[in-house]
Amino acid sequence: MFIEQELKTKIEADAPNRDWAQPKFKDAALEATARREFSTDLPGVKVLKTGIIHSTWEVNDGKDYIGGSSGGYYYYRIIKGASRNRYGRALVQLPNRPFCQIRAFQITQQKAGAGYGSTWASSSESGKFVKCP
Repeated sequence: MFIEQELKTKIEADAPNRDWAQPKFKDAALEATARREFSTDLPGVKVLKTGIIHSTWEVNDGKDYIGGSSGGYYYYRIIKGASRNRYGRALVQLPNRPFCQIRAFQITQQKAGAGYGSTWASSSESGKFVKCP
């Protein structure tokens, strides 16, 4: 109980002195996907602002287990460009909370044929408390 009170006191002291810094890049479609994710994960949340941190996608390779092992080695096929990600931040206001919170999100697309398929977002479960605009 003492740790919770100590944390609450620290948040109340620090949050009024912190501001939201708008990320440099915008992508309306990706940010809308992130907004839907926050609304689904956190009922009653207000997403005040969003932004994308990097201008380009981060492309990731994947691997597919192809079976068998020899002397303790497992065999995988490498899938070049299996998925790609973009990262961003959102300023959210949680219900019945005096401060807003900066939360991170990640947008992911899986490889589908020659291009990329559906897009989905995942969000962080924690964030930094800041004053609301």
